[in-house]
Amino acid sequence: MASSWSSLSNLPTLNNGFNPDTMLLLTDGSVLVHNSQGANGGKEWFRLTPDDQGHYDTGTWSSALNMTNQRHFFPSGVLKEGRFFVVGGEYPDAGGDTPLGEIFDPATNLWSPMNKPATFNFINGDCSACVLADGRVIFGDISSQRSALWDPVIDQWTEAGFSFGTTNVQSKQGKTNEETWTLLPDGTVLAVETFNPNASEKYLPPEDRWVSAGNTKAALPITTINDPSNNNTPVNVFEIGPAVVLPNGKLFAIGGTGHTGIYTPPSSDPTQAGTWDNGPDFPTDTSGNNFSNILTCSDGAAVVLPGGKVLCMAGSLYRYSANGVDFFSNPTTFFLFDPASLNSLPQFSPQPNNHSNDTWTARLLLLPNGNVFFTDESNRIQMLTPDPSLTTPDASWKPAITDAPATMNPGHTYVISGRQFNGLTQANSYGDDAQMATNYPLVRLTNTADNKFHYLPTSNFSTMGIATGSAVVTADVYVPTKMPSGQYNMAVIANAIASDPVTVNVAAQDCFLIVDRSTYGQGEIQALINLNGTPAVIDPAVYVVVEGFTPNDLGLNTGNLSSPPIKPAFPNPDPKISFQFSGPVVPQDPAMPTNTAQR
Repeated sequence: MASSWSSLSNLPTLNNGFNPDTMLLLTDGSVLVHNSQGANGGKEWFRLTPDDQGHYDTGTWSSALNMTNQRHFFPSGVLKEGRFFVVGGEYPDAGGDTPLGEIFDPATNLWSPMNKPATFNFINGDCSACVLADGRVIFGDISSQRSALWDPVIDQWTEAGFSFGTTNVQSKQGKTNEETWTLLPDGTVLAVETFNPNASEKYLPPEDRWVSAGNTKAALPITTINDPSNNNTPVNVFEIGPAVVLPNGKLFAIGGTGHTGIYTPPSSDPTQAGTWDNGPDFPTDTSGNNFSNILTCSDGAAVVLPGGKVLCMAGSLYRYSANGVDFFSNPTTFFLFDPASLNSLPQFSPQPNNHSNDTWTARLLLLPNGNVFFTDESNRIQMLTPDPSLTTPDASWKPAITDAPATMNPGHTYVISGRQFNGLTQANSYGDDAQMATNYPLVRLTNTADNKFHYLPTSNFSTMGIATGSAVVTADVYVPTKMPSGQYNMAVIANAIASDPVTVNVAAQDCFLIVDRSTYGQGEIQALINLNGTPAVIDPAVYVVVEGFTPNDLGLNTGNLSSPPIKPAFPNPDPKISFQFSGPVVPQDPAMPTNTAQR
């Protein structure tokens, strides 16, 4: 089957238009889509939930989920505990390049303001950002080389690059504005400097410092263009393309200049620079614009397909003067990079149905089923269904489940364990204006009776790193209360690559204990003895909770808990302590149907 593009026909219908740009894959398989225009001017998000076959083009859209502030061109990402953040943004209603941030809770569909101290207002606008392997987020200042760390767990901000305060010399060299930051397999974050052509550096989280990552062979950022309409006066551009880690562990960086680079990390010591080689150039520019001999990517998107090849874009560099003089790439023409061939960058076939906008308007998002969403701030979402040859991974790239519960009950959270739950790459890249990484595990249950799909929300990932290899990692999995009971095949999906399935059962029945109190003071025990004599009676101490049965199913009535038909066995924790059953049975809810599972 050849690759094909289609346009979603089920988009939200809005009086003032739906013009999607940034898209985020949430941990329950739904997609959060930002509306760049419309009545609320960049406040609106819409959530797309796939249908029961995992199809997004026939999925269901939510109503508008509005942020407090409008914003365009901002860093964003999914956090370790499953929530989603945005920080900064250009053209906000808060004025200037806003420093404000907000956090989205997928469980409630609500936004809340980020608690960001005013001393960190230097993190604003379209700043660069990256979620680190330990779950913290690093941000860059668009006006200087400063950077900052945010720890979402303790909600703490600190300035980065000073070796945890042991030096007063900032270790980052290049101005962070317009840089593309990419998480590497060794946990470092690589940035090609936009204001210092050929230079690159990387952040070392364990040491809180930036070090050199060597020099690229060809200049990747566009820095200045001579403007022929103004006596060849130099115009500062400072734009670069996306950068993605490949399944082989190397990084593919796409330059705004149309040149590309291949970075090989050091084999063992992350403090070492690593090495750069030339990647293939984009093809010759035949448009006649004469600003570049080859096609360029002055801001743009890329995605690593499950088969390991990279879908990327470029266009002809042209003079853009809507907001002062600038230079961008047009039209958005797609290419396919094959890591096995470093000599060519062939045009992808087929091209989308409509791709006339600039590359800077484009966003790409890899979906769990291997399809790719493409937006360009126009009233459309186009979806690529790749040829199977592009979505078939090497077997060694797959996640592997090592431990999962055999039985799961609705309304409960479970821990699953395995290897390579986060995939080998962040998969999606744009750069400073948008981040859409998907390096976290999704859990898909497929009902063995009707083959319907169910994505379970995941959270509390033990790592946000990539290419974790043989290390066992964990994630929490929540079973929604309305989950149908039955037998399922469970698969963990990372960057559209699914693990081999394991069989689990979703049951409507469960029995567990709730300890009312874990400790009792000696003085309290003596007071009870003084009041009522021995033994001291602590009531209640432990609750027995049974789910999925009515009291009648268990042979219980409101008066016989002291002598239930079946008693769970409680070993006495101490010779002086014993357990007795007593107290009333919680009555059956008469409003509930008799065949409905109750607690």
